[in-house]
Amino acid sequence: RFLLLAKFATQLPEASVVAAVDERRKHLADEIAHLQQFIEDECENPGAVWIARYGIACMAASLDYLDKEGPQLIAMAQDPVADAAE
Repeated sequence: RFLLLAKFATQLPEASVVAAVDERRKHLADEIAHLQQFIEDECENPGAVWIARYGIACMAASLDYLDKEGPQLIAMAQDPVADAAE
């Protein structure tokens, strides 16, 4: 859903894009916390721990990208002032 919204960001109100970016950030942070807790709960399966660490790395990279590039996506959205003037 997030990537679909990103694809059409230029046709959406800024508030919708901001909300989507914020929601995605929260989702990623929650998933990272969940996986970290899984590891801290002393999972005894080394493969499962490896998978959890891999997931954390992937989601952390995605979160980092949103932190750096999210403002660019938001800037693509329609300006509410311009919409009101039309």
